[in-house]
Amino acid sequence: MARKLLLFHLLSFCCLLSANATGQIPDLIIIGKDTLMLLECPIEHDSILRRQVGERLSNENSSTDCWRGYQALWQIENGELSLIQIEDGKSLYTHIPKITVNMNGIFDKYRNKEGKVIATWFSGKLKVVSGKMIHYVHFGFMREHEHETDYQVEQGKIISQTSYQNSLKKGTSIEEVMSFLTTQFNGDRFPELANRRVFVYINVLPKMDGSIDHVKIHIHPDSITEERKKLYAEQIATALHKVPRWDVLTVRNEIWEVANTEALYLWKGKGCKALYQKEQVMDTLLYNDTVYALRGFPLQYDMNLYEKVKPYLKEEWRNDCFRGYTGQWKIENGKLYLTNLFYGISTSPLPLDSIFGTADKQPIEASWFSGELYLICGGRLIDSYGFRDVFKKEIFCEIKEGKVIRQKTYNNSFTLGNREALKQCEEKLQATEIWSKFPELKGKSVHCRYQISLRPDGTTDSTTCTAYVNGCDWSQGPQRYHEEITNQEHPYIRIFKKALQTVPRWDVLYIRDKIREYENWIDGKRCDD
Repeated sequence: MARKLLLFHLLSFCCLLSANATGQIPDLIIIGKDTLMLLECPIEHDSILRRQVGERLSNENSSTDCWRGYQALWQIENGELSLIQIEDGKSLYTHIPKITVNMNGIFDKYRNKEGKVIATWFSGKLKVVSGKMIHYVHFGFMREHEHETDYQVEQGKIISQTSYQNSLKKGTSIEEVMSFLTTQFNGDRFPELANRRVFVYINVLPKMDGSIDHVKIHIHPDSITEERKKLYAEQIATALHKVPRWDVLTVRNEIWEVANTEALYLWKGKGCKALYQKEQVMDTLLYNDTVYALRGFPLQYDMNLYEKVKPYLKEEWRNDCFRGYTGQWKIENGKLYLTNLFYGISTSPLPLDSIFGTADKQPIEASWFSGELYLICGGRLIDSYGFRDVFKKEIFCEIKEGKVIRQKTYNNSFTLGNREALKQCEEKLQATEIWSKFPELKGKSVHCRYQISLRPDGTTDSTTCTAYVNGCDWSQGPQRYHEEITNQEHPYIRIFKKALQTVPRWDVLYIRDKIREYENWIDGKRCDD
């Protein structure tokens, strides 16, 4: 019996986690003339009511942000909490009229003489919010707003209420701080970390002015000795105190700690800091009389070298240059050289002689660096999310102890196809007469996902299609694919392929010595046919 009870509680707990695994839309509540957000679901506090309401829901088109399947409207009036109506989740995500749940037979025993449903089953706290959202965690109702009133309820009666004015004073966000921290930790000081990973959780309590009150640092894995963790923590704390001003979140009259919710990898083995960090200004490299942007930071391959540079850096916080310097490099006679370092993105040079102790021996041969350099020029090839890191000219250089041992150059290109012909192709496919000979498609729509293998001139080499047949009853909400067709000889597929063959030239993406397939969707029979 004990095991059965334990299993029941474990299943209940797992269901609760599942139901709140993403941010949830709130119930609504009327107070006076205002309709506000209620970050609590009183119906869910009674298992019988929850089940009975659930039995009357459509459970169609449920969304991950409303696992309960409904949104309730409440009211606080004359010191009592009452339930006004329940809206089916089906109508929250479609354009159909509001669908209200019939509450008769569920809440009858909670109705007063006037017929209002008084929430006498509920005792607990109601959190009512309005104004700008200032804090959000993608889990349940873990969010904070500018205006908040907490009501304490006993069997449906309001016994107390407390109002708060929450605030967020913007400084440096925890996301920016974590990005900064990844540029600072010097694992090269510790031989035991040469091929090891270290990750960390940070908790910082800021003062009202954005400076640090105190810091808690949790270093993993646990197998690292406490003595070494203490040394790592000293480095981390020093870096954290360089942040000029932290976000200050004040909720219910208390300043909240700032913390990274996901593990931050401080160290991933030798050379990890040399990798390009998103949205950071790049170094430059001169190669064969062309200046390239360098997607990487060779100086930080050896973080002990970076420690020598730090004393010469200004205490200037730049979100686009966390490392505090930019470098100029060159490849000459098969070797990588450092020619200049500058403060941030300025033109004020740093003294290489003093930093490296190499008077009259410039440029500096980068014999410390082994790895791959990624050189780019000419700008991004196209403005597309899928190809945001592809550039018109790219050079990949493999370096070993400062010497180029291998390289590959790519001249990428994009050639525009006949977009007007593609538009005409789609218009032709949507003609009613094409699909009228298929009576089985009445009340349905047909769409196609196609892949075109291309020749260098943009003409078609081969075409592959997948057709999807959908229902058209929009009262059922967004349509999922009802049928998927991959047989290339199927009549629907043949119609799409024949139409696509009328496009004389397609967009050609030539990337790293390969022509990319052209992939897209095209509509055939529409729901309004």
